[in-house]
Amino acid sequence: MNLNYHIPVPFLQPTEEELVYANEKILPVAEDSAKNLFEKLGPKFDKTYIDQDLVGNWGTGRRMREHIEELGLNFKSFSVFVGAPGIKVAKPHIDARGEGFINGRPFGKAMVARLNVPLRGIKGSKLIWWNTGTDDPRILERHFEEWNAGTKQWQKGFSYLSDPNANWEEPEWTEIEPGPCWNRTEKSHMLDLAGTTEIRINITAELTTQVPWEDLVERLQKRGYC
Repeated sequence: MNLNYHIPVPFLQPTEEELVYANEKILPVAEDSAKNLFEKLGPKFDKTYIDQDLVGNWGTGRRMREHIEELGLNFKSFSVFVGAPGIKVAKPHIDARGEGFINGRPFGKAMVARLNVPLRGIKGSKLIWWNTGTDDPRILERHFEEWNAGTKQWQKGFSYLSDPNANWEEPEWTEIEPGPCWNRTEKSHMLDLAGTTEIRINITAELTTQVPWEDLVERLQKRGYC
């Protein structure tokens, strides 16, 4: 645990019954999304959209929503991150939430935090942070295409990615094999899958209204989660 970047919530680890549902209903959809992503863009790590009812009807998904509501926050949607085994994302990035379109191009701002429950690709993974945000000149806007598993179509996306030619200092924090957790995504971070041997599949929940990270930590502390 690091109160500046990463707070585990192990009670959200899927039960055996919830894993059966995930294996039958969620993982096949995530694997198909990964196949489409990797075929078009090569082995990488990125977000894909998924049918909301598919995750919402899952016991772990319901518990994720209940946890968010317990904290007095508003749930927005579920998504799935998929990553090719053995890859190391070369540079840090910052997550973004879309705010709309200008001349057909999406724009947004940094997303403060995500609630994550990884299902596969945990062993050998590392999550790394630097204490820098979108005001760092090494961080650039990223316009790209992402796969929507619900519509079976590609759609425009927006986030922040570091300059490929930039040099980075030693990170502030490294979390080894993170499980269910809150992650600070407004700070530069990178998922290292170089030590993994299976596809990374991570269920993530986004908030409708972002609150400052310090506020989130305080809410978690008041309820004994950290």
